[in-house]
Amino acid sequence: MKIFSTHRKKLDARRRFGTRSFQDRIKIAANYKRVFSLNPNSAYISFFRKIGLASKFWRRLAILVIFVLAYFLIISSELVITQIVVSGNSQVSSQQIAGVIGQAGQSRLFLIKKNNYFLMTQGRINRMLTSVLPTIKEVTKVNRTWPDKISFEVRERTPGFVINSNGEFFLLDEEGLVVSQIEDPGQMLVAIDQITEDFARDEALPNQKLAPFILSMSKQWPDKMNVAIAAVKFPGKASSDVEFLTSAGWIVLFDVTRPVTKQLTDLVVILNKQIGSKDLLRLAYIDLRSDKWVYYCFKETPCQQQAQPSQAGAATEAQ
Repeated sequence: MKIFSTHRKKLDARRRFGTRSFQDRIKIAANYKRVFSLNPNSAYISFFRKIGLASKFWRRLAILVIFVLAYFLIISSELVITQIVVSGNSQVSSQQIAGVIGQAGQSRLFLIKKNNYFLMTQGRINRMLTSVLPTIKEVTKVNRTWPDKISFEVRERTPGFVINSNGEFFLLDEEGLVVSQIEDPGQMLVAIDQITEDFARDEALPNQKLAPFILSMSKQWPDKMNVAIAAVKFPGKASSDVEFLTSAGWIVLFDVTRPVTKQLTDLVVILNKQIGSKDLLRLAYIDLRSDKWVYYCFKETPCQQQAQPSQAGAATEAQ
């Protein structure tokens, strides 16, 4: 009696895998190609159906369009702004403005150069120029011409005067906004801050009447006075007091919260009716800060030595 069955006996590998039928099956399997077909109900096909790209043709066309856009937006320079037409500028040259826009092309926004045709909107140009060129107040009337030309108009800040704070000069516009720090005030009116303070770009003075008052007084002064303004001083940017030093050496103190015309008229009256030309050389100061009284003082008199000149000296009621 046989204990082990012969059909469980391990076959020789050559007999098992070397037969012709087995080799033929191996060749057939090697040449087999599985056909991949999308399920028409799959999420992939449903997505493309929703955006109108269910067919292979439209999908391939969409891919082609994406590659073309990527080339022109990221690689090519065809859409980079190279022609710039500027109007309305007098303080800043067109070359400076073009240089700022050209410099923007050195950086990118989502791989696209920032001076690309599609990125040159009015808001972006406005931020770009006002941040670099403080004398430009606003950019308007932006017009883009395909593919690389742009034209626009700029509004510049009207220079007001210069503040001297501890030897540093700050340019203000006519609205009392600090434009920038400058090296030399040139021929501009300089107002001296009598205390040391910091001034920052785009800062509005705490006393919003200070700058308009100084500008208005300096403009109206030559029409009513035959003596020139030598200097302007104020005790801090939040103060409501300002003093004008004349070329004759005497000082006028004003209150910036009161009308310029009224105080200047009072000054003319007091000079003509109260002081006169014979005493003008002895004049030390005139204080017009009170809305009811006008104070004045002559040189080498006790009132000139007072710390607060408005509290001593001759007085006359304002007309």
